[in-house]
Amino acid sequence: MQPSSNIPIQLRSYQGASLMAQLDINLTEAPLPIEPLNQLCAQDGLTSLHVLVDASQGEPALLEQLFVLLQGLYRPLMRGNNKQVWVVWQRSGESIMRAGAQALCQIAALELARKGVSINFIHQRYALSDQQRQCLLHWQFAHYCTAQAFSLPEAPLSQLEKREELL
Repeated sequence: MQPSSNIPIQLRSYQGASLMAQLDINLTEAPLPIEPLNQLCAQDGLTSLHVLVDASQGEPALLEQLFVLLQGLYRPLMRGNNKQVWVVWQRSGESIMRAGAQALCQIAALELARKGVSINFIHQRYALSDQQRQCLLHWQFAHYCTAQAFSLPEAPLSQLEKREELL
């Protein structure tokens, strides 16, 4: 289940390894959907939130969209505790916009750390595979990381599990 080419950002919520909800966000066509964001973050049992950013088009407005989304998530995430947020900047090797997105994530992570919310950034030239997503959902030490940036290799799940130092 990968983002479609015309939807730059997808938000997916998980309880453990189970997908609970998905919200497509395109701020060039509509304003930020505040109520659905609040509902998504208030779900009982929510443990992990994945923000999938399709950066393949290389549009400068994507950074602004990520900023608006993180700003919109701030209050709903502050109301809960012990949430894991992964921002996945995918399908792009461009480094300047990636650095800006990473900085936005680090600032948000530092702001939300006091509530036990951790935000981490993953960047890669390809889309996050189902195997990599499962690895993130099952990674037992994920709650110890915040404000970190990772680049995942294209490897089978068994290899990723054996090499947790990659995460």
